[in-house]
Amino acid sequence: MNGEFVEYSRDRNVDILDNTKFMLRGYNLPGYTLALDDIEVYDGVYIIPNKGISYQEGLITINDYAVSLARIAEAVNDPAVFNYYAAENTAYCYEDLLIKSGAEFLISNGILKMQGGKHIRYEREAMLFLDNAEIVSVSSEPWYWQISGATHYAAIVLSVNNSRIDNCGGFTSTGMKCLYLKDSQFTNLAGSTPISISFRRPPNGSFLITGCLFQGKAGTETIFLQGGDQFHQLSPEPYGMDIIDTVFDGIRLFRHYEYPYYLSPGRPGGTASLVNVVVDSLGYNGSLYRLKYYLDVKVVDENNLPVSGATVTVVNQQDNIKYPAENLARSWKYLRVGDQVSAGGEDYFEGQQGNWFKGLIDVNNLAETMTGENGHTPPTSDTEGTLVLTDQRQDGTSVDNYTYTISAEKDGKTGQLMGVDPDASWYRSEPAMPAKSVVIVLGGQSYITNDAREPTITIISPRPGTLVSGEVCVKVNAFDSAGIAKVEFYINGIFKSQDTILPYEWVWNTEEYLQGEHEIRVEAQDNSNNTSETAVSVTVWKLKGLVAYPNPYIKGKNSGNRITFFNLLPGAVIRIYTLSGALVKNIRPEDWSTNNSAEWDISGMAGGVYIYSVASPAGQSKGKVSIVK
Repeated sequence: MNGEFVEYSRDRNVDILDNTKFMLRGYNLPGYTLALDDIEVYDGVYIIPNKGISYQEGLITINDYAVSLARIAEAVNDPAVFNYYAAENTAYCYEDLLIKSGAEFLISNGILKMQGGKHIRYEREAMLFLDNAEIVSVSSEPWYWQISGATHYAAIVLSVNNSRIDNCGGFTSTGMKCLYLKDSQFTNLAGSTPISISFRRPPNGSFLITGCLFQGKAGTETIFLQGGDQFHQLSPEPYGMDIIDTVFDGIRLFRHYEYPYYLSPGRPGGTASLVNVVVDSLGYNGSLYRLKYYLDVKVVDENNLPVSGATVTVVNQQDNIKYPAENLARSWKYLRVGDQVSAGGEDYFEGQQGNWFKGLIDVNNLAETMTGENGHTPPTSDTEGTLVLTDQRQDGTSVDNYTYTISAEKDGKTGQLMGVDPDASWYRSEPAMPAKSVVIVLGGQSYITNDAREPTITIISPRPGTLVSGEVCVKVNAFDSAGIAKVEFYINGIFKSQDTILPYEWVWNTEEYLQGEHEIRVEAQDNSNNTSETAVSVTVWKLKGLVAYPNPYIKGKNSGNRITFFNLLPGAVIRIYTLSGALVKNIRPEDWSTNNSAEWDISGMAGGVYIYSVASPAGQSKGKVSIVK
């Protein structure tokens, strides 16, 4: 069969289109032999069979699709073995749990508490998905991972998102099919090597660790990574894996050399890029690391005002061919082995001209970018636009350090800073908040600062669209880690006042302005001269003094049977009560006679004194009206 692959789907009923290749359990290499057993076919739909969940001789066996905690509890039906609390989606497991080959264990918004000393066992092709979940021990004794079966080869799928795995050890996988660890914690890792992962082919869905914490229980643990991905950044060196925004606390990271599949001997296959990573120590065995940090560039003019739309260029002063500025983008593509050629012209895959593989390609180079409205280069949330610099390339024998020239240009004005040298002080505990920023001053002296971020500022009151009259207190909330130097107040773009002490506020006399819409703009400046601003539009209402006429209403003297309320603010509601508090009339805006007046038909009303209450966006007012009959 020819055509595109159908990626592995978690839906049991996978629609197989004509002229496609069926990819099962993460295999995505054309020509790879698949053994499909007992697949049911119904008019283009392939159904993978279930073999159920069972318990026997101290072992819970998962041999099914999308198995949840609730399904295990239902199948085992013994709280002494697997006790489940539906309200909290929490389970206690007191025996070993085995994920069979091809089976899938899914914990979403739940907690699995393992008995200390027990195991989560797994066979080759097992799949475990955690989403906003936890696997922890019920005691101080760790629980353990364990490969099940005679073979040491356990190519599993592990996806952990916004989750926590605690107090465990012994996780091992060879030929990893998918490792996706995002925004998760792996704490109290036990044993000398609590995590050991080897891989050769590019894992399905990519091999990615981002936003994670790995913490050793004794502080002497090692995480062992072996293998290489020969498809990503082939020239000059194969790219092994990305570890991003991650902390290894009390953990030694050890990268082991191994010749990748089909890679010519002599080319390093054990590579790792550590982007914004903290690690206690690095271990080498013929491998190399690339230590990388985010770059934030702010472009300002000679008055320190941010410049948007400026072109920012980054050049590696030592090696701009092998280690240019990058972004965080990734892409999959079908590659033919033999098309990939090194800088020196040597084929990476001699004798493999006919093979095609689906692999990651290098789309990371980002030598030039543009500033946004705040004058900064794109933030880390923009994976294609954010800038990443290589600080060092290091292996067991040498360290290569890199420095950069940062330039900016807008409308013929330029600025430049040479010798920019990223180091560990550039690490961001919060990836979105730069620890260091390069400030390029167009037509001035550029520099590096640890505070180039603008203060946050919010107008608390009045709110947008509010009707205001008389004296109005403009209240502002402003914050910056470097401290706020001042807050300035503007009306219709004209400076009016400033405040340097909390609470930041100013009283605006609206009597000096015409009725209608006006803009309140406030600007905050921090102690590092960074500024930010925000604005709201409000409506000044000039009509004042609510009037009820005639008051008193005297039968025979006043014509008609109506009392009119004048000078109403838009949206006002009038409620009229007797002196005893009984509501006799409710006049809504849709009942008004004009844009700022409303009539009360007093036909049938008894003579006497009545109380009126008017509620409007500007507040509430009360008064009395008399009817004399």
